[in-house]
This record gives sequence, structure tokens and C-alpha cells, in this order.
Amino acid sequence: MWMNGKRLTPKQAKLPPRATRPLVFGNEEHLNLRSLTFGFARNWEAAGQVIRSTNFENWLKRTLGDEERVNALVKVIGPLTGVGGGESGERVVTRTCMVLDPPQPLHYKGLSLSPDGVGPAMALAIHQTMRRQVLSEIIASRLLIGWLGQQTEQRPEFVAYHNLYENMPVLLSQSGPGYGFERVVYELNRDLPLMSPKFERYYIVEVEEFMDALEKAAQETGRPAHPIDRHVAAFLGARAKAVTDQWLRPLSETEGTSSHALGIIRLLAMLQNSAKKGPMPHLCRWMLDLLEPAVKAYNNRKRQKALRDELDKAVGKGALADMVKPFDDAAALDRDKKGFAAAMTNYARAAAQVGNLEREAARRDTTAQQMGEQAAAVSCGIVASIAISTIAIIYLI
Repeated sequence: MWMNGKRLTPKQAKLPPRATRPLVFGNEEHLNLRSLTFGFARNWEAAGQVIRSTNFENWLKRTLGDEERVNALVKVIGPLTGVGGGESGERVVTRTCMVLDPPQPLHYKGLSLSPDGVGPAMALAIHQTMRRQVLSEIIASRLLIGWLGQQTEQRPEFVAYHNLYENMPVLLSQSGPGYGFERVVYELNRDLPLMSPKFERYYIVEVEEFMDALEKAAQETGRPAHPIDRHVAAFLGARAKAVTDQWLRPLSETEGTSSHALGIIRLLAMLQNSAKKGPMPHLCRWMLDLLEPAVKAYNNRKRQKALRDELDKAVGKGALADMVKPFDDAAALDRDKKGFAAAMTNYARAAAQVGNLEREAARRDTTAQQMGEQAAAVSCGIVASIAISTIAIIYLI
């Protein structure tokens, strides 16, 4: 239209309502809610006390003439004066900012974030303890759900954000591998590469790439004892739909135990099959050492040798699934334990019998010695009597 010589009347931006007198906060005068909200966000430690003051409530009602905003605040944080609804001061400030000026980003403890910025912020804070704590509180407190609920202009992406952040507190609250802060990071950043120190250099974005990296890492010297850390578990939980709690739960077992080793290999075997990867002999050789506690869980030496033979065959085939098959027979392990318990009982019984026999033999030796000493004493007495009698007779003659 401009090229045709026509002009459009520019749309004037709607300015926020202006108060008749300013509210002084943080050594600044605020004449509208947008300015005050920004001030609260910058000085959130002091804002809580102001929000609960009579002065703030009167300013909203009389000076700004916004009774509706006061009612909205009371609905969200409770009575403005006196003791509120029991939330911590920082969350009261955050919820107040949401109501005062909904389009502004979420403000919490000095951070200002929009829903699409929380994920990148968490990724950047992965090694920053204090920042991780603040971001975790935002997720756990469901503040983003509250922010979305306060928006007057509903956008299509808000529904997706609501569904996404609705599930994050549950994932964050679980402490085992595959959950916690790391899991939320990968859920909110779908294109973020695997950040595990074990695999960072491979720039892994997809599960298939992770399996390829495993086979390469297995051929390197100085490889770690096993390939699963918290980052790997969280990455797999977020990127592979098949990796449910059933596969992640065994990873919480104590490292070095058979249950932990079998959990790792069962997970990797499932991924090898689902990704339709071919033989992975180097990875299988890497996993072989992990299974030694599972082999030694059997007490029967013949069974241990048979298991090692089966594992060697599986390594040759490069099939992780074949490595765990011999350990899927829980009844066989139960029979081994019962047999070992029976053998221990028989051994204890035999040892007791041997001890009884040894004690009886010792008792007989003691009795024989005592009888021998008595016989020797009698014999000595007889010999002495004969000797004395002989001497006396010879003397008398």
C-alpha cells in the first residue's frame, strides 16, 4: 500500500494505566504496574515486605484505581496485609509479578525467564550448583504453570508449554539415574547433545548415534568401567520412548553388583535390537568384565565355567541380548543357592563329627597316659621294695 501512495494510520501502543501518585520502592518512583513489576523483580528480597504492606494495597486501590487487580492478587497469594497463604517470600513476589504485569517474563530470585528459555537456562546451569537450585525450584513449584494461567493473550504454543511443564516436577523429584535435573534438561532441549563427559566428544543427538559411539569407545584404551552415568541415563530416558522406568530402575543398584551390571546390559541390548544395530563385538567385550559378579553369584564351579563359555560365544556374535540370556533363569540361581546351602550344612555336620572324633581320641590318649603313669609307679615301688629287701638280707648275712 505504501508503494501505491497510500498511508496507514500507525497503531498506537496501549500504554499501561498511570497512577495519580508514585509508589516509592528501591529508591525509585513507580507510576505504573510495569515499572513496579520490574522493580520487584530486580530487588526481590525487599519486595515481599512491601507487597504485604497496607501502603501497597492502598496504592493499588486508591491511587491506581485497580480493585480488580487487588482481587486477583488476593486470589493468587492470599490477603495482601498480614500473614499470607504460607508460601515463601520469593514465590509470593513471583506470583505478584505475574498478576501485576502478565506479559512480563517469569521473575524468580533474580532470574527472568519465558517458557521457551527455561530449558536453555537449565542446560547452561548444568555445572552451576546455585543456579541449578534456583531453576529446580521454578520447576518444582510449578511457577511456569501459574505464569501460563495468568496470560490474558492465549497463544497456540501455550497449550504445548502447559502439557510439557505439567510433567516436569515428577521427573525432577526422582533422584535415581534417568531422572532429576539432568532428565528435565534433556526433556526441555530436544536438540541438546549428550553432555556426559564420557561421550561429549562424539556430539550425540540421537539414540542411534549413541550406540555407534559405544562401539567406538569400546575400542579405546582407558575406557570407563561402564558407559552409563546420570547424563546417559537421562538422555536415553528422554530420547528413547522404549526406555521406561522398567529399564531405568535397575541402574540405581549399587555399582559392582550383578543386578547393576545386568541392568546396564539389558538396557543396551534392548537399544541394540530396537535400533536394528548389527553385531557389536567390541561393546560386548567391554561388557564382559561387568558380568563377572553375575557369574560369581553362582557357587558351583562347573556352572561358572559353563556361563563363561556361553558369554564368550555371545561376544563372538556381538549380541548383547545373548549375553544376558544365561542369567534370565532365576530358578537356576535359586537351585544353586539351595545346593550351596545344603553343601554348607553337610560340611558343618561333617566338621562337627570330625571334631567329636578328635576330642574322643584326645580323651583316650589322656586316659592311656594316666593308666601308664599309675602302672609305672606301681612297678617302681615293687622294684624298690625288692632292692631294699635284697640289701637288708645281704647286710644281715
